This record gives sequence, C-alpha cells and structure tokens, in this order.
Amino acid sequence: MDVAAFVVSVVALGVAAFALRYAHVEADAARRSVELQEEAAARYRAPWALRLLADESYELVNDGDESVFDVEITPPARAVVHGQRTVDRLAPGSSMSFFVATSLATDGRVISATWSRRPGGDTHEWQRQLPTGS
Repeated sequence: MDVAAFVVSVVALGVAAFALRYAHVEADAARRSVELQEEAAARYRAPWALRLLADESYELVNDGDESVFDVEITPPARAVVHGQRTVDRLAPGSSMSFFVATSLATDGRVISATWSRRPGGDTHEWQRQLPTGS
C-alpha cells in the first residue's frame, strides 16, 4: 500500500505542476493580450474630417475604416446651429451635415465631436476649428 500511495502522490504532484505551469502560461497570454489592446488604443486616431460645404454649412465625415456610434457635435457657445447634432451610428465614408452661424458674441470657432467605437462604449472627443472659405 505504501508504494501505491507514493505513486498516487507522485502523479498528483505531476498534475499539480502541470496545472501551475498552464496557469502561468495563461496569465502571461492574458497580460500580453491586455498590452496589445492598450497599444492598439494608443494608435487609434480620430476618424474625422470636417469640411466646409458652403458659407456656414459643414459636414463631419467619418473618414475612418470602422463605424462609430453615439456621435454628437457641440458647437461654439452662443452659435446658432441647424441640422444634425447627434447620430446613433455613422458608417465609414458617411457624414452628418449642419449649419453653424457665428457672430462676435460666439466664443471662438471650435467645434467638438464625441463618439464611441461601439454602442454605449467609452467616449472619445475631437476638436477642430470650423473651416472658413477664405
């Protein structure tokens, strides 16, 4: 019986060692996956192009290669805005058009856009000066 108990103990030790090694390999793989995701997020660039259509009419174009979600534009304070200000989903190459009238009372000419890369995901923000025709 002592020999059988010893053999079972050795086999159990071997299984435990294998399980420990496997757990370390899985933990390393999980850490590397997180690192790769963080690197990809750091390389992500805002997908936007802001174009002047005519006078004070603009379009915000998804110039990226993936759809974006929960898009919202915020005009300069005290500017008059008409047209789309929010869109649930904007496919690559699609755009949203709007009119922004500024005056001396308007705080600058900076417009901002917020969006997420998936519905309800983390919010990103991008800002640009409104382009002029001159």
